[in-house]
Amino acid sequence: MRTPERAATDLHEMLLRFATWLPGHVAAEARQHLVDGQLGDATRTIVLAGTFDPLPLAGDDRDLLAELLAAHGADPQVLDLIRTADPVSPPGRLTDVPPARDGAPTRSAPRRTPVAA
Repeated sequence: MRTPERAATDLHEMLLRFATWLPGHVAAEARQHLVDGQLGDATRTIVLAGTFDPLPLAGDDRDLLAELLAAHGADPQVLDLIRTADPVSPPGRLTDVPPARDGAPTRSAPRRTPVAA
């Protein structure tokens, strides 16, 4: 079992890794819970977001979330509802950026796969 200070640090580091995965308002809400010392609320915010959008959860992340959920009266089995993702390909990542005519890199919109209706 981690100390509350260590758990807060670990959760903060997780939030930093998830920055491109979580919607901005969700990340801000989870960070505010951390600032307020509400680790249980921060954890539940992350877990709830993971049921809607995939998150790149590693084994250590699952262990931390399970520990915090249990410590704050929630069932760690809710982690089974989180959609996991490949941590190498965050959403919205720019790929296949062609060089500009002068040789400098340019930014382009990410490629999107059309969704069949």
